[in-house]
Amino acid sequence: MEYQKDSIKNIVDKINNEYFLPDIQRSFVWKPNQIYALFDSLMRKYPISTFLFWELETSYITSNDIKLLTFVKTNQEESAVNTSYGHDKFNLVLDGQQRLTTLYMTLKGSYFERNKRKELYFDIFSGKEQDEDGLLYNFKLFSPDSTCFAQEEEDQVSKAKKLMLWINIRRIYEIPSAGSSDIRKFVEQTVERMANKELILKDKTAKELSNEVFDKVFDLYLSLTSWPVINYILKRGRIMTPS
Repeated sequence: MEYQKDSIKNIVDKINNEYFLPDIQRSFVWKPNQIYALFDSLMRKYPISTFLFWELETSYITSNDIKLLTFVKTNQEESAVNTSYGHDKFNLVLDGQQRLTTLYMTLKGSYFERNKRKELYFDIFSGKEQDEDGLLYNFKLFSPDSTCFAQEEEDQVSKAKKLMLWINIRRIYEIPSAGSSDIRKFVEQTVERMANKELILKDKTAKELSNEVFDKVFDLYLSLTSWPVINYILKRGRIMTPS
């Protein structure tokens, strides 16, 4: 069986246009810790398991009354039936719904906790040691009030103060291109308008901070937009049933 690869951006940008769900799929059920684990794997360049797509021609879909269900942009929505057939063929996601919905929701939508809208943030200073769940990089849902902010937290074991710098990953995903100048511009603007900048700069210069932020933002940006991290099997045509 032949495996194919694509970038997250190439797939996510086609969701609810060329990629849909079959009506046999369950609702989105992932919890925040599962979302954090997926993005931790991306930063660590770990595989995020194989996807299975089923490519069908529009004529076969309409003649057999196959329903194309939309991906949801928030965990408070329910999938709807697609009624637009603007392409000759479509892909149904048979395996990978939770992972793709997570990527679509965090990069283009939002997640609700206790009816409060939140977006995913990445702690730029993480990556030095694993937490109790085995995650190396910190991702967390916050209210999307700012592109970035600094935060100090006391370690429960050592009681030492731990500094975190949170950046909204949607803002990273929306950087215009992978060119270093675009990413450098985003980083410099982010550092410049950062809340609690004095807290961040007490142990380093603005240039040192920018360089550290740039390295992590660059890696995450490429993971989300350029590197072929989606490993999938593509089934074409109708599924034959035994006679």
